[in-house]
Amino acid sequence: MAENLSQQLKNYSLDELKGLSQKIRQEIIDSVSVNGGHLSPNLGVVELTIALHKVFNFPQDSLIFDVGHQAYTHKILSGRAEEFKKVRQFDSISGFPHPDESEYDSFIAGHAGAALSAAMGIAESKVLTSDASETIAVIGDGSIGNGMTLEALNNLKSIKGKVIVILNDNKMAISPNVGSIAAHLNKIISGSWYLHNKGKVKNFLRKISFGRVRFDEIINNALRAIKNLILPKGTIFNALNIRYLGPIDGYNYTDLFRTLEFAKNVKESVIIHVFTEKGHGYEYARNFPEKFHGIGAFHKNDGSLCKESLQSFPKTFGFTMCELAQKNLAVITAAMKSGTALTKYAEENPDNFYDVGICEEHAVTFAAGLAKSGKTKSVVALYSTFLQRAFDSVYHDVCLQTANVLIAIDRAGIVDDGPTHHGIYDLGFLREMPNLTIMVPRSENELRSMLHLAMEIPAPVAIRYSKGASRTPFTPELPPEKIDIGRAEIAAEGEIISLWAMGSEVDRALEIRDLIKEKIGVAIEVVNVRFIRPFDKKLLFYRAKSHLIVTMEDHCINGGLASEVSQLIAPSCYDLAASFGWQSRVFEHGNTNEIRKKHGLDNESIAAKLVELIENER
Repeated sequence: MAENLSQQLKNYSLDELKGLSQKIRQEIIDSVSVNGGHLSPNLGVVELTIALHKVFNFPQDSLIFDVGHQAYTHKILSGRAEEFKKVRQFDSISGFPHPDESEYDSFIAGHAGAALSAAMGIAESKVLTSDASETIAVIGDGSIGNGMTLEALNNLKSIKGKVIVILNDNKMAISPNVGSIAAHLNKIISGSWYLHNKGKVKNFLRKISFGRVRFDEIINNALRAIKNLILPKGTIFNALNIRYLGPIDGYNYTDLFRTLEFAKNVKESVIIHVFTEKGHGYEYARNFPEKFHGIGAFHKNDGSLCKESLQSFPKTFGFTMCELAQKNLAVITAAMKSGTALTKYAEENPDNFYDVGICEEHAVTFAAGLAKSGKTKSVVALYSTFLQRAFDSVYHDVCLQTANVLIAIDRAGIVDDGPTHHGIYDLGFLREMPNLTIMVPRSENELRSMLHLAMEIPAPVAIRYSKGASRTPFTPELPPEKIDIGRAEIAAEGEIISLWAMGSEVDRALEIRDLIKEKIGVAIEVVNVRFIRPFDKKLLFYRAKSHLIVTMEDHCINGGLASEVSQLIAPSCYDLAASFGWQSRVFEHGNTNEIRKKHGLDNESIAAKLVELIENER
């Protein structure tokens, strides 16, 4: 494949473009099957992205994706075809657009809802600097229903800059789209007798037109009249006074080119409604778009995962929610039904499950409203990185009002996807929230026990857990363990050092303990924190009298466990001897073990530092 196709494909014939789309689609399947990544959303936009690169002049023109997991074809076209073979791998290219990676990437794009606001800012900047280049925002995977996108749409006609908005409508976020906007768009598409037959209509009109005089005007007026007759009146975009074009078949190059060229030549902002299909061109991704939205390495011949764990923290959360299901329990997620392992719960409890779309703020406040009735316990399940977007809702609507809401925080800690998705900031704001109990389980069994405990607490609770699995076998056949609120657990007794670890880091702390014992014959103590709020101050102060206190966390040190411990013991003139966690900087994407090793947070590096600490103390 050519090094940089973005400019070369300007001269490609239609047949060559079709061949290129098949080649790129296969390259995406080949790469993701080895490296993992976002498969189904990228397979759906191959032709659309090729059409954008043919019609527009990137990187002079600006292209912003919402969300960025649709950008694989864009990366391949813009000189990164060779690097794409190792997409998302450590020290290779990211799975999301990033300006530091390529001048073709106009804006970091990992969270839904930001693209249109960013594009409007870029477009307005071009007006101020007399830059005549175009600005294009590709909005897809349910982002049109995000509150920030709707705020931007409301403001679009108020700016001087021009934005071409591509609404990539595949009827899905990760799960199928929900809500009135999705229903409205589906109504437009369902009225697409016009879309599928307009070519036949045009040929018919061509035959009955007399001569060539005003042919284009006659045809266009006739098509517009038929379109207005068939499609629903008063689309939301017309109501916002935004010029609407479409719907367009996302796999018809002729229609794509014609519409994009038209949008390029008009002076005002436009919305082009393109309908596509998640997983297009690969049977397994097409039939199971949720499974293949973001997937690990898989076998191309049958779509099966190369490695599939029967045990994980998210799966345990989903299992326990089914176990706890009752009439007055409401479970809410934000377009993450499968990601948060709630598919089975939703099937078994349809009246008590709510998918609110990509609207995290709304999800949290909706949960608070349900809970304030006094009759409902609300559970809202979000990824750590997306919970950041609901900061004010957590404070103002849940904690300030002591609402009976449980926030299940999935994907806590460093993750493969990189800086847009690392879940290492949540405790930095949650620790300061009033009336909030914060729990961190070390194993799936402990997560189950904490979820049962949370049901008994008539106040805000947050439980944070990682994506993976612990080393402790899950035993659902046994009753959940009774856990005392605010009490830590001594996971292993020892001397000299008391290592306070949080969540899945407890297993790693025990492995480090074994390494130290093997090297110098000293067995250190390991404490499973369990609770960040309320913290086990009694045990901490008691251990500080006889041990060096060390912390270990899959979170930023500033604002996390280290901050909590050091603030507690400082007034008693004790110091935190060492802390192991993430510094305040941006961390890369890739295999999490490689990221840990690079930053000195692998088991061997931590063990070596603790050995030095022990020997200095002897």
